[in-house]
Amino acid sequence: MVVFDLGALKVCNREHKVEGQILKVQVYYECLGQASIDDDGPKFKSLKPTVIPNIDPKMIEFLLNSETNKVAFEKQLSHHYAVVEWPDIKEIKDKLDVNCTLTEEVKDCRKLAKTWAKTVKTEAEKFFSMLTVKEIQTLQESWDDVMKQLRELNISNPESVAIKVVKEDCKIVIVGHKMPVDEVAEKVEIIMKDVAAEQDRKKLQVTEEVGLKHFQLLVLLYLHFLDKMKKEFEGLIVQVNMKKHIMIFTGMSSHVNAAKVKMFEQIQEITGVTAGKFSDGYIEFLKIPEVKTYVGRQLKQEGVLGVWNFQEGNIIMMYSLSDEGAVTACDVLKKSVIEAPITLEVKQSALLGTEIWNDEVKTVELEYQKALVKILVADSKTVVIYQTSAEDEGLMKEKVTDIFYRHATSEEKIQLPSSELRLLQEQYQTEISTLQQQCAKNGVTLNIDNIRVLIQGNLNGVKDAKQKIDGIVRSFCRKKYTMKKAGIVKHMTSEQGKIKISQVEKRNKVVVHLQTSEDSDDEDHRDQAQPISQRKTYTETAMCTTPSGQTIITVVGDITELDVDVIVNAANKELQHVGGLAKVIVDKGGKSIQKECDDYVSAKNRNKKMYEGEIFCSSPGKLNCKMISHAVGPVWQGGNHREEEFLGECIQASLEKTEDKKYKSIAFPALCAGVFGYPVKKATKVIIESIRDYIRANGSDTVIQRIYVCDVKEDTVADFISALERFYGADSVQKQRGRSGFVSSPQRRRHGMNDYFSCDVDTYN
Repeated sequence: MVVFDLGALKVCNREHKVEGQILKVQVYYECLGQASIDDDGPKFKSLKPTVIPNIDPKMIEFLLNSETNKVAFEKQLSHHYAVVEWPDIKEIKDKLDVNCTLTEEVKDCRKLAKTWAKTVKTEAEKFFSMLTVKEIQTLQESWDDVMKQLRELNISNPESVAIKVVKEDCKIVIVGHKMPVDEVAEKVEIIMKDVAAEQDRKKLQVTEEVGLKHFQLLVLLYLHFLDKMKKEFEGLIVQVNMKKHIMIFTGMSSHVNAAKVKMFEQIQEITGVTAGKFSDGYIEFLKIPEVKTYVGRQLKQEGVLGVWNFQEGNIIMMYSLSDEGAVTACDVLKKSVIEAPITLEVKQSALLGTEIWNDEVKTVELEYQKALVKILVADSKTVVIYQTSAEDEGLMKEKVTDIFYRHATSEEKIQLPSSELRLLQEQYQTEISTLQQQCAKNGVTLNIDNIRVLIQGNLNGVKDAKQKIDGIVRSFCRKKYTMKKAGIVKHMTSEQGKIKISQVEKRNKVVVHLQTSEDSDDEDHRDQAQPISQRKTYTETAMCTTPSGQTIITVVGDITELDVDVIVNAANKELQHVGGLAKVIVDKGGKSIQKECDDYVSAKNRNKKMYEGEIFCSSPGKLNCKMISHAVGPVWQGGNHREEEFLGECIQASLEKTEDKKYKSIAFPALCAGVFGYPVKKATKVIIESIRDYIRANGSDTVIQRIYVCDVKEDTVADFISALERFYGADSVQKQRGRSGFVSSPQRRRHGMNDYFSCDVDTYN
């Protein structure tokens, strides 16, 4: 390299030879560290990366985690043709590598290149000078409490500052722009002071446990005692452990003592009364969380405090803040939880515990789960329904009773004269075969032999089959022929006579029963064309004529068989005829009765329910009457809930509707005395009294002339008679015996030996 003071370019433009060889001479540019390679001047060479040293790694981490600040730094360097080469966050050091983006296309690139590294470092220092790092040391014992409050710290500009915690060193690191960092650091310092003060206060706190009875804790919780103490005594913590039956106080000694005094003062006001002794099932039902919640809501609606406690011997104690409040709470409890026992017959008990019974019970409980229903077996003779709705008590009893009617095994033996049994077997084969097939579908067997008709199966199926056999037998007709001829007995009993009788029976579809004067009285004698069934459908037991001329008749038997214009049905609020008399009426009268009731209830109101004391009159379907009055009687609740008033309204409304329709006769069952639980003597008394009041008010002006009171139980009908004697006097009541729903047979006359020969012919009408 040759250095010239002046004119280096001129020298380079000349031709130079040394020993015949041509030399290439170029200008050397010291700033570029190279010589020019062409005539236009030197080529621009990219600069090497520069390093920005002595940067706090926490600031670099802050930029990597804050996209906003990272972009701002990159933008600031980009104005000076520099790009940061960011490290991986796990490999952060105290420096940053920066690459140059200058090219020869950039104006004055050679000039910029001379100061590029220095300029980049200066700009980086300016940016990092706006950031700061503050480290705050905390005590290990304060760490958890500080962290808890730190998580809830509100930062006004979260993009300008970041908080990093180092648990190993119990250190809090705050990184970011100076003003936000100072603001956050000040808040952290306040948190630390508060935590320190609280810890100092806790060192002066005491914790005391007070053992209480279960009902006392419940009353205190109901009165919001814990919240009241926390508000009254700053820093006081009150807790309850129900399993250990303790109240725990934590706070300043003076606060704890004052709160305990208030607690004992409150407990002194608690008073208790005995709600009574209850069954195991009642206690278990009341322990169900949903039931407890329901009773609690009922107490709240009544505006009374009530907390109950179970004691030995299934005694329930009710606690409140006064004797009156405790008594009221007992009443609310008894109204809220209904216990309805159903007494079973021996043949029904066999169904208990079977898979059928369990499945049926689950279905009913699921259907009425909103009413919180539980069906339990108390013993082999009793099933108890527990529920929270008194309104549905009657309906639930019907539902459970219907389970037994559909599934419980029953047996019915129908005793008939031998001639009638022969007639069924020989001339009614088609009808009996069809009935046997129908019975089989319902799980019922029907067998006829020379002694009796035997029906076995579920209660409903047996009852239905019995009614159909009754219907066939009632259609029989008997004609009696008496022949007085010498030798007639010998002839008729000879082989030739028997063959002739058999031919007559086959040809005329009859049964011929031969009876001589020597025969025992095993067959009833009836007038010609007299129905021969010996089984009554009902029996009139007493009759009373009122002063205004109406007749009240008591009847033992099936109300649906009476010859009346109007039958009164014992219905539930939903008019769902699923059990008892209501089901019998629908079974006999047809499904149209149920549909008519469903349509009425659906259109009546939103609840789709009738009210106690209301009636709805439907058509009779296939029954012989002209109208059915569906009366919604009251469920018995002890007699203090207007039961007598509602039952009387049912009787009054049914009579008024009969009057409006100009019907002359009506039949009442023992309303509410069944599944509704109304005591029989009280129910029959109200029914007769209501009838008397109606007749007394209307006198001879009423079109109603005959009123029947009917039940299948003789004891219930006897109570009707007692009520008649009470309201009309014993002299006005004429008791009848043997008056039934068929004409009695005439007495048999006796004649001498072989005086005559009678021939009875059984056939159908």
